[in-house]
Amino acid sequence: MLASGLGGCADLLDIPSHPRLTEAVPADPGQAEPGAARSPDEAREPTAEPEGGGSLGAELGVDGRVGKEESVLPPVLNTVGASGSESGAASGERPDAGVAPPDATPVAVDPSPAIPCADVGSVGPNDSCYVPVSTSLTWTDARTNCLARGAGWDLAAIRDEATNEFLTRLVPVETWIGASDAEREGIWTWVSDGTPFWSGGASPTGSAVNGAYANWAPNEPDGIVNGGGSDAQCVIMMPGGTWDDQACRIFASFVCEGP
Repeated sequence: MLASGLGGCADLLDIPSHPRLTEAVPADPGQAEPGAARSPDEAREPTAEPEGGGSLGAELGVDGRVGKEESVLPPVLNTVGASGSESGAASGERPDAGVAPPDATPVAVDPSPAIPCADVGSVGPNDSCYVPVSTSLTWTDARTNCLARGAGWDLAAIRDEATNEFLTRLVPVETWIGASDAEREGIWTWVSDGTPFWSGGASPTGSAVNGAYANWAPNEPDGIVNGGGSDAQCVIMMPGGTWDDQACRIFASFVCEGP
């Protein structure tokens, strides 16, 4: 009675008569069991793309918003130089920021600036610089010494009375000045620029050229050296400021004139 009653209940509830109440549900061939290892072939299978195609980047976009189609750009890497500072691309600065461009035209620098006249000589009334030299040289060597001082330098030329008086006080001994008739006998010129100032011998046979200044001693120039000779071609300023013609080969002090 009890058995038949139980059977009736089982039939009513659709309970199988097998000792196990339920049977294991067969696994879906296309779905792996949880925790089950996948085969190498299965691991290489690509993941199915969402419906409608397109990559994940196209679906989400670089900012994560669905539907915004933007290409995913590679990140910009900060680069650090050997000094430890960021490069211009990383820091946002121009590579040449703060750097002045090189000057296309370099400025020439004089390695030996001019020495002030007050350090070597005296400024005359005509604003020229005069340097007396006590070393005795021939007229030719004296001129070479003056020319070696630089552009614009030569033996002194005396073109007016004020300059003659100035040099008389500056050099109170026999001193070579820059006059000679070497280029043409009897025509006396200032060699610094070739300007003639006297023609002929002593006055009255000789005379100034175009009213130029001259301060010859009496009976000078005479062309006589130590009792005779014809090589008196250069001019010496004597103590007191008068001029005399002498052989250029004798030795005397000299005075240089420059800018």
